[in-house]
Amino acid sequence: MYTTSSLTNITPVHHATNTAPLTHTATYAMQDARQTHWQAMMRALALKARQPKWITVINPPRTFTAKHLQQWGIHPDQVRVIRSRNGYDDCALVEGAVKANTSCAVLAFSPQAEKINHYETGTQWVAFVNPAVLHCH
Repeated sequence: MYTTSSLTNITPVHHATNTAPLTHTATYAMQDARQTHWQAMMRALALKARQPKWITVINPPRTFTAKHLQQWGIHPDQVRVIRSRNGYDDCALVEGAVKANTSCAVLAFSPQAEKINHYETGTQWVAFVNPAVLHCH
């Protein structure tokens, strides 16, 4: 016969509640993906910079300097910086730069952007970058 009891000789299993190593690893993986995407974008920008046109940078954060562009072989004299004023949003500034057709590339920093988005329109290359991405590099 079998008897039942509320007592057991099985040691209870305690699950670890500290997931820091997993989260830490996931954070590094995400930063690596962002860095890879950032580097690919900068390589594309450097290729476009071979054209005798401007590279227009809209609303760059203070941490983004000419030194960043020089590291990729882009001459600072080829870069023009536009900062938005009241009444102009990032998309309007990008549209204006694309319509002027004096830039080979337009790089817009916008907190509303997804991490990094880029596309080509005609012969011009356009990229939207969330400034938070730069804090990962």
